[in-house]
Amino acid sequence: MQDMGFVGVEPVEGVEPLPEEGLEYSHWQSDEGTEDDTGEPVREQKYSLSPLGRSFVQDELLSELSEEQQGVLDEFKRRCTGVPLRALLRYVYDKYPEMTTKSKIRQEIESG
Repeated sequence: MQDMGFVGVEPVEGVEPLPEEGLEYSHWQSDEGTEDDTGEPVREQKYSLSPLGRSFVQDELLSELSEEQQGVLDEFKRRCTGVPLRALLRYVYDKYPEMTTKSKIRQEIESG
């Protein structure tokens, strides 16, 4: 999405990444064939829709949803962005265990 110009990414200075983010980053960096294996430490980043992304969402996606569906989507976004990452991950692991059977960070999430 970033390469297509739909999403912008900015570094966030002075903020330490959460342990979960470090675990996930390490997982992706250690996989064989990872093109982005730079050896760089994990850094906090802020993702946001670019003007092109916002235009696409407004014109192509939201126009297809009812007001009720948009409300449900807004509530889902509020709940996901309003809780710490670990709480969100624990919720997913508890609610959908069958979807996390191949997780490489499951033990760290469940133990902490």
